[in-house]
Amino acid sequence: MTVYFCFNPKWVKLDVMQATFFGLKSFLSLYGCGIYGVFPVRKVYYILMRYFWIQLRFKAVLALFLTVFAVNSSAEPTIQVLSAPEHAILGEIYPIQLQVTWEGPSTEYSSLPPHIEVSDWADLNSLTSTSVKGDQNSINHTLQIRPRKTGQFTISELLVPYFKPTQTSTAVEMDSELAEYPTLNAGMISINVIESSDSLVKWLGMGVVGLILAAIAWAYSRRKVVQVATLSHRESSIPGIVHQARKHRLDGYHYKFFQEMLRGAGLLSDSPDKKHLQQRFEELTLAIGYKGMVPTDDDMDSAIRELERAHKQEN
Repeated sequence: MTVYFCFNPKWVKLDVMQATFFGLKSFLSLYGCGIYGVFPVRKVYYILMRYFWIQLRFKAVLALFLTVFAVNSSAEPTIQVLSAPEHAILGEIYPIQLQVTWEGPSTEYSSLPPHIEVSDWADLNSLTSTSVKGDQNSINHTLQIRPRKTGQFTISELLVPYFKPTQTSTAVEMDSELAEYPTLNAGMISINVIESSDSLVKWLGMGVVGLILAAIAWAYSRRKVVQVATLSHRESSIPGIVHQARKHRLDGYHYKFFQEMLRGAGLLSDSPDKKHLQQRFEELTLAIGYKGMVPTDDDMDSAIRELERAHKQEN
């Protein structure tokens, strides 16, 4: 700003501050100008003082306005997703890290963890921490999701509430769910839950072990079938029957001994010897079983000799 000043008796273009200072210092000169009738002394002095006072008031009001605006113009919080892995492992924690940041006083804002509905396929836990670096403030929310099912799942909206503690402390203390807060939208997150590599290895190992056990069981069953077939063949032949009879004799089972002898005689082809031996062995079996007869060693030795002799004659 400039003003025009009268001096000796010309108009001079001066800066406002210079004009004010010069006007105060040269009061006598101005008074001299008033004598010559250019401007009255009082009128020049009044104009300068009034202009100077208006400038001071304008600058003071402007400074006060800028100060108040700077205090009340702290930026609104913003949100970003720091971590959201591409895949989630079944039964393991899948972390989603959200960060709410703002500039200004650390107590200007606060934030609550987002509420998401995953109960039908996962368990949920949340952790919250804060940090301050100069004028940069942040609140970190970590959502710990532990999937119980495999597949593709989508969280349509991650809405993070925030508020000013000084304005909503009473509402928070009464009931946090009754208070309606503005929210920051972190967007949509899609989660693909897969089996862990350890689980795949475990199932593969179990499958291999199962195949090995099945092969062993099959081989054992085949061996048992062969053994049973061999044993049945042996037991259905006269030498096998004689062998079983001798075992019963050693065990003291005389009744079973002659039962085996009778069964062996039945394997002989039709001949007089077959009928004779069957009749004899049947009588001895009934006598031992019902009359309590105790056969002698000669009776048992002769029974074995006669059956083996009849068998050799047929061959």
